[in-house]
Amino acid sequence: AVLSAGITLTGGVDGSKASQPNTDISVKNNVIYEPYEYGIYAFDRGLTTTSNGSTGIVIEGNSIIRAGQLPLATRMGVRGIHSQFPNVSKIHKNIIKSVLGEGIRVFGNADIFGNEIDGASDFCIHIPTDTIFSNTQLDAPISRNICKNSSRSGLLVSGRSIVNVSDHTSELCGIDGVP
Repeated sequence: AVLSAGITLTGGVDGSKASQPNTDISVKNNVIYEPYEYGIYAFDRGLTTTSNGSTGIVIEGNSIIRAGQLPLATRMGVRGIHSQFPNVSKIHKNIIKSVLGEGIRVFGNADIFGNEIDGASDFCIHIPTDTIFSNTQLDAPISRNICKNSSRSGLLVSGRSIVNVSDHTSELCGIDGVP
C-alpha cells in the first residue's frame, strides 16, 4: 500500500528512535486538487504522548478537491484531512469537495471549526475511538461546520466521553441509508 498526500506533516516518537515534534506549524490557504489518497495527512507517530507531541498545529483555509478520484489502486484510505495528534490541532475553515472517503478524520485531539465538506462518499467528519493515543475527550468544541451530500453521517463521534458540538449543519447526509 502507498501513503500519499498533497501535504504531509509528521513528528513525534517512533519506536526507539526519537524525532522532534512539530511546533507552531501552519498549513494555510493551499489548493490541493485530486490528491491520490489524502489532501492533508498530519500525524505524530504511535508512541508519542501529550508531553512529547506536536503543538501549535494549524490547518486553515485550504481547499481540497476530488481526493481519491484518480483510478483505483491499493490505498490505505482516502480523506480530505487526516489529523492524528495527542495535543490540540486547529482544523479551521477548510473547504473539502468530492472526496472518495471521509472529509475530516481525527484521532487524538483537535479544534474543528468552520469547515465546509460537500460530497464525501463516507462521513463528512469522523472522530473515532482513539486507539492510538487513548484520548477520550476533545479539548475544543466541534462548531460551525457545514456538511452536505455525504453517503453516511455528517458527523460521527464514537468512544469519547466529553465532546461539545454546536452550530453544526448537516444537509442531505446519510443519503445511502447507511449510518
